Amino acid sequence: MKTFLTTVKGTFSPELTGHLAARLGESETRVRKVLGAAVPLVLGAIIRQAQAGAALQVHALSLQALRKAPTCVSPVTCALGMLGSGPAAGGALRQAEVLLFALFGAEALQLADQLSAHAGVQPAAAEDLVKLVGAVAAATLGQQAQHATAAELAVCLANLKVPVAELLASTPPAMRALLAPLGPKQAVGEGLLGALQQERGAGLRKLHVQMGQSLLAFVSVATGTAFLWDTLCGLVAATYWAADTLPVLKPAVPLVLQRLGTLNGFTW
Repeated sequence: MKTFLTTVKGTFSPELTGHLAARLGESETRVRKVLGAAVPLVLGAIIRQAQAGAALQVHALSLQALRKAPTCVSPVTCALGMLGSGPAAGGALRQAEVLLFALFGAEALQLADQLSAHAGVQPAAAEDLVKLVGAVAAATLGQQAQHATAAELAVCLANLKVPVAELLASTPPAMRALLAPLGPKQAVGEGLLGALQQERGAGLRKLHVQMGQSLLAFVSVATGTAFLWDTLCGLVAATYWAADTLPVLKPAVPLVLQRLGTLNGFTW
């Protein structure tokens, strides 16, 4: 799978950069700066998607991108052919739009603007370049997907997390944040895992509060019941004591109250 990473990086050579700059009307330095950020971002997003349970989707999209790629010998010629397809339906760049939305979701719309601000190129040029990177990366991965299952592809992509994370280190923090779960040292609270941890922690805290409230209610009921029992028994004991002290009242006190008065052991 290292061949995949090497091939994608090698495709965007200085020779191709010069052609792209001429096609887009931008300087080679700025085009190189866009590619330097776009390549690791797209590769990182592919790895993240495969590791997030969407390996089958990555496998299918890469095979579809391979079918859309022009047949040629030179990587530079292929890349320029992809760029030349433009927004045509069924073209490589149109297929790359599907890939980018699958990888970044709604944030795919902001990616070109961030790359444009980062490198100082026109937004349209940044959009074409990031689509081209997606088309090249997906078609290159498709060459290996032909001989591997989705699960095997996901395992191989997982081995590229470290080298791709190293490439991401030079990208702007705002764009690198799109792939926070990819980094080897993920802080609690980042990405889906952090969200799940926070949700689980909130659930435990809520459970603790509910248990505490229930226990407090139980204690309150038990205490109140005990207080009422003590009061009742105290009154009965007092009545029994009065009847026992004043024999003239004893016949007026029911026998059951006299016996009940002895149960609580109430001391006067």
